[in-house]
Amino acid sequence: MTPRAATRRAVPTVAAAVLAAAAGLSLLAVTTAVLRTGARDGVVTLFLITFGLTLVAPLALGAYFTFARRYRDLFMLSAVVVAVVGIGAWFRMTSPAIDFLSGYRADLPPAVGLVAGFFVLLAPFSAAQWFIRRCSRFASTRFKNRG
Repeated sequence: MTPRAATRRAVPTVAAAVLAAAAGLSLLAVTTAVLRTGARDGVVTLFLITFGLTLVAPLALGAYFTFARRYRDLFMLSAVVVAVVGIGAWFRMTSPAIDFLSGYRADLPPAVGLVAGFFVLLAPFSAAQWFIRRCSRFASTRFKNRG
């Protein structure tokens, strides 16, 4: 086996192991947080479990897709994570505009609120949908799933 072939076999395996270790460590941290929480109601526990699974699931799926050499699926998983982070960043950047719209003044025409509401609320989801479609087309032509 040539060194290049050995590297091609070893790198995905090591990457899958690193992703699996990160998923395991994150799952351990979430489990510890759930067990240590002193909340008597289930709302905090439910929030911790939901947030933890949201954090752990992409790492575990990434480890599986890398180990199974399903690179198209891995690319699409990365695209979805980037789209969700982009939506969160958009809402973080436009929070002053949302604060302005929540204190809507009567002297502004209603069209301003409608256009601003569309821009602030619907634009990021449309952009995320466009981004995921472009990534899907790119992945279908460039990557192959093996396995």
